Amino acid sequence: LYQTLDNINDGFITLDEHWHFTFVNQEAMRLLERSDTDLYARSLWEMFPDIVGSGFERHYREAVATQKVVTFVEYYPALTKWF
Repeated sequence: LYQTLDNINDGFITLDEHWHFTFVNQEAMRLLERSDTDLYARSLWEMFPDIVGSGFERHYREAVATQKVVTFVEYYPALTKWF
């Protein structure tokens, strides 16, 4: 399964119940400009503290709370990218 996810063209991550990275595919590493060793076992909020209080946090927490797909577009200035 992870080999398949690692080869898809979309960035893909998984997080545990404490928001720690448990899987990061190659495209996600490229988009986030971080290696898997930088991310694994670290929390999303620790690695990207500037998203706390942003639309990213609001949408991620909504998705977890509702267990539904949440679609959004946000600009992340630190990486000068739209997600």
